[in-house]
Amino acid sequence: MGSNVTVIEFLDHIIPGMDKDISTEFQKILNKQGINFTLNSKVTGIKVIKNKAIVDFTNNKTAKRERVECDKVLVAVGRK
Repeated sequence: MGSNVTVIEFLDHIIPGMDKDISTEFQKILNKQGINFTLNSKVTGIKVIKNKAIVDFTNNKTAKRERVECDKVLVAVGRK
């Protein structure tokens, strides 16, 4: 649909409730569809500046701080 999607995930894989092999294969499928993943990262803050969202996050392994600018942010924390 012309949108760039980036998923920032705290864990080292997506869909944590599933088998890691399934998770890896599903991530490959989503990557082919153009969805980017940043794994092992913790979102530390979100600021809105001039109709843009600035998302700050830190890599859990290297403690490297990064920032991404986006139009929209969807926050999803767990499921029940």
